[in-house]
Amino acid sequence: MPLTPQKQIRYLSITAGVLFLLCIWFGWRYATYKSQTEAARDQIAFFSEMASRSMAGQPAQAAECLYYVVTYYPSGTKQTRGSALDDLVEAQRKRAQLEIISILRARTRDDLGQEPGPWIKKYGKPLK
Repeated sequence: MPLTPQKQIRYLSITAGVLFLLCIWFGWRYATYKSQTEAARDQIAFFSEMASRSMAGQPAQAAECLYYVVTYYPSGTKQTRGSALDDLVEAQRKRAQLEIISILRARTRDDLGQEPGPWIKKYGKPLK
């Protein structure tokens, strides 16, 4: 049984509406992904900058850089916690922390372990 012109128009309208909603949804997902990707780039660049700054300064400055790396937008604030981007950012955060700790260890000839807390507490100056 052929469709009447009214039913054809109804089906076409429903199909167009569904396609429109899908376009909006995919557009939203793409914009969110682009935003999170740009945030991840910014975070990783920040971690690299802090590691570089820690090489040039005294232990207090390196401890301050370490503090900023630890506290700068923790996991789940700019990316979805547990996502591939979040994992990448957190791996780079850990790499920067270990790099700064190794700089502190070489400069101070002290070994407070691999965790940033003791280093920040001992060599960091009080933050305002």
